Amino acid sequence: MMIQDKSDDVKVGVKSTALYFGDQTQSWLTGFAAITIASLLLAGYMDGLGIYLIDPSTLPLSIGIVVIN
Repeated sequence: MMIQDKSDDVKVGVKSTALYFGDQTQSWLTGFAAITIASLLLAGYMDGLGIYLIDPSTLPLSIGIVVIN
């Protein structure tokens, strides 16, 4: 994955996370996304919604979209 505004951040002097994480940006973003999803699932479970916050019949489609992207 290419972070497209890195060169602009350098030109303007912005201290962005893309520059901070460097070549590991994709790994960090994946980790943050996983933590976010886990937190949302935990919050839903603790609120009594159960573990099926997403309709199970659409789960294969959701996984396919994530894998393709």
